[in-house]
Amino acid sequence: MMKRKRLLAIGCSYTSLYWTHKHGFPVWPQLLAEKLDMDCINLGANGAGNTHISGQLFDSIVEEKFDFIVIMWSEFQRMDFQELGLFDLQEIDTYIPAGVWRKIVWQHLHPHRLTNYETYKLDPAAKNKLLKYNSIASSTLAAFRLFWITQNILKDIPYFMIQGCFPVGKPTLGPLFEHNEPYDYFNIIMKECIRFMLKSPYIDLIESKKFIGWPIMPQLGGFAVDHHLDKLDPEREKYRMEGSKDSHPNAVGHELISELIYDNYKKVYS
Repeated sequence: MMKRKRLLAIGCSYTSLYWTHKHGFPVWPQLLAEKLDMDCINLGANGAGNTHISGQLFDSIVEEKFDFIVIMWSEFQRMDFQELGLFDLQEIDTYIPAGVWRKIVWQHLHPHRLTNYETYKLDPAAKNKLLKYNSIASSTLAAFRLFWITQNILKDIPYFMIQGCFPVGKPTLGPLFEHNEPYDYFNIIMKECIRFMLKSPYIDLIESKKFIGWPIMPQLGGFAVDHHLDKLDPEREKYRMEGSKDSHPNAVGHELISELIYDNYKKVYS
């Protein structure tokens, strides 16, 4: 009997099985795997940043073989750290499927936001100080460098990369907040992100046919999943969980994401 091919999907909450466990609908990796007639290994984790996503990817391909890999990148300024030690998957809230064993607990820090779910919380003053180091400039350059590294590591494996949520997350904190309203600050760092994208030496080295929506910003001729869904539904009434309150894709949104990736798969790999 022929062994079924395996799809590995890695990302943040736009990929996580949380939505299946909480609301009962399949998320895009499962839908994509069904279209491709593959088994699905979904390592998406709520709150994950790109260090977590890439770490999971590299650890996974060292230990196992996969027939197709999709990496859905997250907000650039998120930070991830590892806590060594074994743990019971039933005791933590990451929604990793049963049977998947991991050696490391990942902790997530979102310095640009006030949040309630961080394990080791920093006060707003500490986060604002941290943002002077983990600025949108430094995090954008780091993200592009990571895209290029990932592309080279996966050169012999069928894969796609795609940006999930906007690369610049809507902030509730920031060094400029004493002078600007939050929305003004978001526009400032969005422009700064694009400026440093153009400065990155890697912007012309990424294989655009394998990075869906490259170079990920409409101003540069690309898109992220958020841009794709907003273009189809600017009011966020059809494809999001709760519009502006919760912009995560709903059941129909996940179907659209799976179709987007599947259509590109047919073009590149069929």
